Amino acid sequence: MAGKKNTEAKYTVSVASDYAEWWRYNIFLVVEAFDGEGGRIEYLKTSDTVYEIGDGTEVREAPEGYDAARPVSLTSPPCAYISIYLYVVPNTFPASSLIRESPDFAMTLTVSREGEKVLSNEYSVNQWGGITLVGLEAGRG
Repeated sequence: MAGKKNTEAKYTVSVASDYAEWWRYNIFLVVEAFDGEGGRIEYLKTSDTVYEIGDGTEVREAPEGYDAARPVSLTSPPCAYISIYLYVVPNTFPASSLIRESPDFAMTLTVSREGEKVLSNEYSVNQWGGITLVGLEAGRG
């Protein structure tokens, strides 16, 4: 697919983690799709909210029926390239109030172009603050 740079193609962005307490994080994913001249042609967003933040309840377990696989993804319309914005926000505190007992965990962001993986990055997510990725591009250049 190297010869197809900056041509129209669908991109799929996926976020996943095998962390046992992945349910403690709300996920907000935004994808901007651009044409070959850099004009935005689409703005897509999705979210997966397990618990509302600040509802006064101290949650310590996954909700009943929770899908531990919990893949979150978006697929763009045909475009030249995309820009990704990802916010992984804790919805409750870790089980321990000691930072040393709440180490970072791994999350993977994968981008496929017409079914072919073009990007797969693993990120360290802070249990207290989550993670924010802003303007990560795929398919450009």
